[in-house]
Amino acid sequence: MRALSASWEVVPADQARRSETMRLVDINDIELLLDRLAEPLSDDAYLDESTMADSEESPIVTVAVHDQWVYLTWADDEFYGAPAGDARSPRAHGHHNPMYFSGTGISRKVAAQALAEWLATGRRPETVTWADDNGYFATADATGRRVSTARVPRRG
Repeated sequence: MRALSASWEVVPADQARRSETMRLVDINDIELLLDRLAEPLSDDAYLDESTMADSEESPIVTVAVHDQWVYLTWADDEFYGAPAGDARSPRAHGHHNPMYFSGTGISRKVAAQALAEWLATGRRPETVTWADDNGYFATADATGRRVSTARVPRRG
């Protein structure tokens, strides 16, 4: 059975950081992870395939929940990028990924569907349209708005 592993930190202001981990095997686990990441003191999470014989072969996915938006990044040997999300989503900060650019946030429902697709197929989800880096993530103004025209949406 395919499974995903999630790890993140909880960062209380007056206490030491603590690490959290979770094994994801179905949509209920994905929903629980999104609930836990939505808690105010939770940082963004790293996910990978815990069933891969060689963890180096697994893509690395970051997931962050800020307000009503979920931010994802996907990194493997062939691709690094994020969903071409909702233009209304603001810039957000995480600890592992210092900035998620405005316009890359997606709804919780779409994020859950994308993560469930990855869990089911082992491949980059086609539930969302992906924008690869190509300078897209490296080029933003002080407000986090994209100023690059190098954005290249890709499916799957």
